[in-house]
This record gives sequence, C-alpha cells and structure tokens, in this order.
Amino acid sequence: MQRSKYDDLFAGTRIYKTDKAKKNEDKNPYTRRYPGSHGYISWELIVDGMSYEKFCQKKGRPEDLEYCLRLGWIKFKCKEKGCVEKEIKLPGPGRSSKFFGQAIYRKRKNNPRPLGTYGYRSWEIIEDGMFYEAYYSAGGRQRDLKWDLDRDWVRVE
Repeated sequence: MQRSKYDDLFAGTRIYKTDKAKKNEDKNPYTRRYPGSHGYISWELIVDGMSYEKFCQKKGRPEDLEYCLRLGWIKFKCKEKGCVEKEIKLPGPGRSSKFFGQAIYRKRKNNPRPLGTYGYRSWEIIEDGMFYEAYYSAGGRQRDLKWDLDRDWVRVE
C-alpha cells in the first residue's frame, strides 16, 4: 500500500464519531446528498474505536477523515488504554501552505539553531520523510521551515 501524507498525522489513533455527528447524522452531506460517493463510503466504514490503519485497509480515504475532522464530525484518540483525545492540528481555513502534502528531509545531522528557540524546537520535530501536515500538527512552524529551507538545511519534495 502506498504511503499517504495523512499516515504521519493519523497513525496510531482510533476514530470516533462525535456527539454532534451522531445527533445530526441525517444532515451529514455525505449521507444525505451523495450516496455512493467516496465520502459516503468512507463515512459508512467508520465504527467507533476503529483504528486508522483498519480504516485504510477497508479502502477508506484519509482525505475524507480530514474533511470530517475539520467539520467536527470525528475525533481521534491514541490507541493506548486510558489515553485522552489526541489533538490533531490542521492548517486553518483559507489559503493552504505551499508545503502542504510535501515531505521534509534534513540535510544536516545536528541542529543548527540556538538552544531554547522556537526554531530549535521546530528542527527537533523533523524526521526524514515526515509530511508537512505531521510537522505542523506536532508544533512545527512554517516560518521556521522556510528559514531552514532558505539556508539549505532541509529539502522539501
């Protein structure tokens, strides 16, 4: 199976429909207007407590999970027992980042940023092959990535 840009973001989580989605299931655009569409099929696959990996194995589309998350229809919890809701931070509405959907790779082994700065923390988040969405969700900042890119410390593809 091909690796998705959402794998870093949603991996190791379980999917749950929110109360808002359960109360208003008849108003869900996927179920109301588009029976047979990809989104409808993905929505019908979701069972409370289902792992992200199982959702993908059943041919669910991760893009649909992002859409549902933005609308507040689903939430994610990590797999360990007793774990609280996992906050997944998505880029806000409006213009998306030019890095959206791209993987980040380090060109340097050591952190070139001064210890204790936001840039230092952003650098520590980067793992080779990590998608921008996972970097952003983990607290990485776009401005720090651009700074590193301008100095040829990372590459984005």
